[in-house]
Formats: sequence, C-alpha cells, structure tokens
Amino acid sequence: MEDNRFFFMLMLIFVATLAYFFFTAPPPPPQNASSPPPTPPSSQNPSTEPGPEKPSTFPSPPSAELKPSVSGLLRNSVMEAQWHSKNGDILSLTLLAKKDDRYLYPEKGRKDLPLKLLDTAFNSYALRLLDKDGAPVFEGLWECKSRDERSVEFRAENDSLAVTKRIALSDNGYHFAVRLEFENKTSSEVLFDGLRLIVAASVEQERESKGYDYLLIARMRESLEVSEIPLSKADNGKPYKDDGAFHFCGMSNHYFVFLLLPDDSLTRETVVGALLEKVDSRNTTPEMVLNYSVSAVLGKIRIAPSGKTPLNFIFFVGPKDPDILDSSEYSLYGFKHVVSYGFFGFLSRLFLAILKGVHFLVGNWGIAIIILTLIVRGALYPISRRQQVSMLKYQQKMQVIQPEMEKLKKKYKDDKQKLNQEILKLMRKHGVSIFPAGGCLLMFLQIPVFIGLWQALNTSIHLRQASFCLWIDDLSQPDRLFKLGAPIPILGTPYINLLPILMIVAMVIQSYFQPKTAQAQQQKLMNYFMYIFLSLIFYSLPSGLVLYFLASTLVGILESRIIRKQLQAVADITASKKEV
Repeated sequence: MEDNRFFFMLMLIFVATLAYFFFTAPPPPPQNASSPPPTPPSSQNPSTEPGPEKPSTFPSPPSAELKPSVSGLLRNSVMEAQWHSKNGDILSLTLLAKKDDRYLYPEKGRKDLPLKLLDTAFNSYALRLLDKDGAPVFEGLWECKSRDERSVEFRAENDSLAVTKRIALSDNGYHFAVRLEFENKTSSEVLFDGLRLIVAASVEQERESKGYDYLLIARMRESLEVSEIPLSKADNGKPYKDDGAFHFCGMSNHYFVFLLLPDDSLTRETVVGALLEKVDSRNTTPEMVLNYSVSAVLGKIRIAPSGKTPLNFIFFVGPKDPDILDSSEYSLYGFKHVVSYGFFGFLSRLFLAILKGVHFLVGNWGIAIIILTLIVRGALYPISRRQQVSMLKYQQKMQVIQPEMEKLKKKYKDDKQKLNQEILKLMRKHGVSIFPAGGCLLMFLQIPVFIGLWQALNTSIHLRQASFCLWIDDLSQPDRLFKLGAPIPILGTPYINLLPILMIVAMVIQSYFQPKTAQAQQQKLMNYFMYIFLSLIFYSLPSGLVLYFLASTLVGILESRIIRKQLQAVADITASKKEV
C-alpha cells in the first residue's frame, strides 16, 4: 500500500477485466422458461372456428414448369435492394446515404464504395419464405406480378393455394413494408404451420473478433427488453430456437441491424418464435461474412374456404445510430433499444454528445477523442489531485516510520500477532491510517466514468471508418501499422498495432516517475504482470479506444508532475518558514 502505482495497477487490472469480460464477451442467452408461452391456437383468430387438431405442413406444389427468373432494384435516397423472383426475396442490400458527397457507411477498406450488408457473392438473402424442413416455398414458381422503383409483388400458386408477397421500400427511410397473403382456392378450410420467414442470412461481418454479433429478441414485459443471443449458439451443428411471441427479432453485427416486426395483431399472434442456424459458407471467409441465418417462425395459419389470410411486417435494415433508431419514424417500434450502453448508459450518452459536439467544431474524430480526454481529465482533476495528495502524504508518513517498522519486524519475527499489534500502534502514533485516506475510494468513484467512456467509444457507429491521421484510417479497428507474414504468437494477429505499444511505453514512463518506496523492488513483478496483461487486452481493441487511453496516460503523466511540483513548492515554503 506504500506505492500509489501499486493501487493504480490493481485498479487497472480490475477495471480492464471487468470491461473486457462484461462488455465484449457474449452474454448468456435468456432462459426459454422466462419467455411468454405461445398463444393457444384458439386465440389466434377468434373470428373463426377451431380447425383440425393437427395442422398439415405447407402443401408442396406438384411438378410444374419453372417460371422465368427476373430481378430488379428497389431504391430510395439511403438504400438499394436487389430482388429476385426465383424465391421472391432480396439478395443484396446496399446503403447509399451520403453527407458532403461522401458515403456515410462505406465498404470496409474502400471509402469510395457504399457498404453492402447483403451481397450475392456471399450467398446472402432476406425475406425468403421456407417450409418446416427449411426448403424454399414454391422455389422457382414465383412470378413478378408488378414492380416499380419502390415496390415489387410476387405470386406463386398451385391448385389449392396461392401466396402473394409484396415488398415495398419506404420513400426515404431504412425500412420495408412486407405483406404475405395466403389465399385458399378450395371450398374447405386450410390449416398449416411451420413456415419461416428469413430476416437475414449471411450478413457482412464488421469485426473479426467474436462477441459483437447477435440474434436479437425484443419482448414487451414491464418495458421493452432486448435479449442478445450470440450467433455462436448455432455452432454446435444444431439450430438454436427461441420460443415465444416477440415484439421484434433480428440479426445484429457490431454497427448494423436487421429487424423484423409483426405489424398487426393477427401477425403478432401468428409468430411463435425465432430460429438461429448456420448456413452454407461457400465463397466466403470468416473475416467477410457471418454464416448464419435468423428467421421468424410462424405458427398455425388458418385460411377459410375461398378466403385470404394476410400477414404484415416491418423490415428494418440500417445503422445502429441512436439518432435514426429514435427518430419519429421509428420511435414507436422501440428500435432504439438495440443500442445498449450498459448500466452506466447515461454517462455513455453524455460522452457521445460531447464527442459529437467537439467533432462538429474540429471535423476530426481522432482529435475529438483527444479533446474529450482533456475534458474528462479536467472534470476529474479535483478527484485525481486529492487522490494523489492523499497517497503522497501516506507514502511520506510510511517512509518516516519505516525504520521503526523494520526494528519491530526483527523484534517480533517469531510472533506475527504481536508484530501486527505493534505496527498498528506505531501507525496510530504517527497518524498513519491503515488505508490511504480516500485513495482507493476515489479510484472506485472513477470506475463509472471509465466504463461509460469504454462503452461510448466501443459502440458508437460514428467512429466506423473514421480517419485520424497517417496510417490510422479507421478508429473502429486496430490501427494496424503494417502486416507480418504470420500471426503473432498468443496475440493471434499478423498486424503490428502501434498505439497499444505506445500506451504501454507511456505507462512504463509514468511508473518510472512515481516515487520509489522500500517495497518498490518487490512490486516490479506486479508491474511486469500488469503490463503483459494490459498488452493482451488492449492490443486488438479499436484504435479509437486505445487513443483515448494513450492520451489519458500522457495527460496523467503531465498532471502528476504538476501536482508534485505544487506540493513540493508548498513543502519548501513551509520549511523556509520553520527555519525563520
């Protein structure tokens, strides 16, 4: 406890571990027992009489001549979707939004190209209708009945049943209106279940590391709650099913989200769960695409004789930007809840507001992060100064009584209990507290700030593809100065990331300038362990996060030197007065 650096190291290890495991590791999936039970069949459509006890599966069409396949585009100011008639679905989705003639969401490594969230090269698709066995419904038998720039309508049928699917893109938003209509062409009631509507399959990946990609399930309990189930739940070769009606479900990578929301009461009653499964990974690599699909599972669908049963959905595809998700267009749906900053979210939102305000003035996100660092360190300066003063006074007092403590250790070397009692008496005699006054407490008070900043910088889509200077052209990724021929052992990456190396060097320098105590040599091993530990954690973190910690460490060195000079000046004045 004699060295301020010792406490600093312990706190860094504690905070880094807490942030790493609680905010980057995948959270456990919710227990199915907590999900509300599926709606009983009798309540699915109160206006009709109960159907057969065991609904049939979706009727397969007889052998028929395949329809000619056609494709086209739906387009508005922020999005372009390519549709195809073979399965009546969407095969690619491109984000076109621009600001100052630059794409807001460019492709990774190509800022001159718009981002493709779904890509035919990756075998991507969305809004495909599957049967109970996972086979496309009416594959090759869909016809494009009508089309324009904003909408397309498909129809497929056999002798007993017809299905119409209409996909309409909003005028200027990130969502589609999707309508499925089942038409009974017979004089008997039709009842079947087991259909699935694909929300998204083979979405482009944002981060190479795992833990940022989820199946999302939103349910209304006391308030809207969103559960994040890691996509790795389907890695054991079996699909993962989340049973129960939901408010919306979808797939999320780190910065973008696909959401499907039932848009009327009948549709909400028909949806009985969500399914996550692995899909074919041909023509892809793990760094390019998430080889998973998420689908909404449909329960019993009853169609009266010569009747029609429509299901309506809202399909949202876009950035996890709170300004968009909480806009008037989407606030009613609760989409804003897919962006979570954790327990200290109010601090994260405050820091992001400051960061965006600074960026508005300086126009560079890296410089904005450095200025945010100065603002946060400035706000915490009174706490930091009090903490350092407290620790310095504690160290000075301990140095004064150190000789007497050594004598006590020799005198009572065979009686530990007596030794402890005498040391406590000695400390009380010289006014030395057992715990540094306020030192540790004040550090703990800074933990919420640490976590809030961590979440703000790690979550904000504004840092995606944001340049700082020189080789740092994406603050949401490691800085990657250059690439080696093989992965670095333990770290598992072939890249040399300079910022975390500079941060560790800065921490070593900061430690070097700390006052040395009698126990300094004993604490060297702890120092080395802490440096190795932090190197492993920080090496592959986004460069925006590491930039903040590097800047904070450098400011801390300067701040510490200023405080020590002030204290030394006070001590010199006090000493000169005593001499006089």
